[in-house]
Amino acid sequence: MNHHDAAALVEEYLESELSDGLPVVPPTAESVAAMVESMGRPPETVIGTLPPGDAEATVRHIAANAVLAGCRPEYGPVVLAAVQAMAQDRFALYGVACSTKGSAPLAIVNGPIRKRIGMKAGGNVFGHGVRANATIGRALRLVVQNVAHAAPDVLDRATLGHPGKYSYCIAEDEEDSPWEPLHVARGMAADESAVTMVGCEAPRQFGVQQSSGEAILSAVAQTLANVATTNGIGGRRNAPQVIVFAKEHRDILAEESWTKAAIKEWLVDNAVTPSGPAISSADDLLIVAAGGAVGRFSSVCPGWTWQSQPVTVPIPGG
Repeated sequence: MNHHDAAALVEEYLESELSDGLPVVPPTAESVAAMVESMGRPPETVIGTLPPGDAEATVRHIAANAVLAGCRPEYGPVVLAAVQAMAQDRFALYGVACSTKGSAPLAIVNGPIRKRIGMKAGGNVFGHGVRANATIGRALRLVVQNVAHAAPDVLDRATLGHPGKYSYCIAEDEEDSPWEPLHVARGMAADESAVTMVGCEAPRQFGVQQSSGEAILSAVAQTLANVATTNGIGGRRNAPQVIVFAKEHRDILAEESWTKAAIKEWLVDNAVTPSGPAISSADDLLIVAAGGAVGRFSSVCPGWTWQSQPVTVPIPGG
């Protein structure tokens, strides 16, 4: 195929509405077969039924969209596990994918597979520049759009949306964290690879320059209270919240011996709105170590609503 034919094929896929508005990698029988093989399951195996279209997501469907997104075959097991998580009822994919609130599925990857496939956990962790993070997150978006039928302005009715609707995938910086990794906190073995899916709004970054753990946590509490207030939730019916602490903030908290349990307890007591506590319980808070080594910034990724719960599943062969 010459470059004119290749360009025409890319345009054909864009016009067919199989893309997310960006050029895709046209799948071939060989590339889809290689992706299926990496997933370790027969191609017609149904991984789950995905709302809103109530479509059966087969390994072949998932593999084809991973190829479209630009994934390498070794990313396949992560994509497969993430789709399995999204298919579970408690994740409530219909609401996460279609709500006017404009949330998106956030994938948080833990375990040995992060290093093996070159995922990013450090600087610019929510940003661009690393193929694994970018294309795994994009593959999940394409599965939601092309398999689950949550296409923009059709069933996806987001009022504003956010950039995570293109790709929303990070790895945890387990090696430079003072705490147990997220997947271990959620019942997995430390040497297992796993992905945790959370329906989230865009990250809300905050900066705290003081060398004080309580000052950092006060900023988290203010952010959580603001989320509860502006989302019109209030009281104790708030959604799960992902708190991503970057390195400088982690180091300050560790120096003061703040454990995950102590952080969560403090936030439950101190994240309040005029109508009451912003957090239902410590179990609603997911603490993740990620982000660059320089800069006293961290973020909160607000959950869609209390109706969608985080789901953690093992990554096969991870």
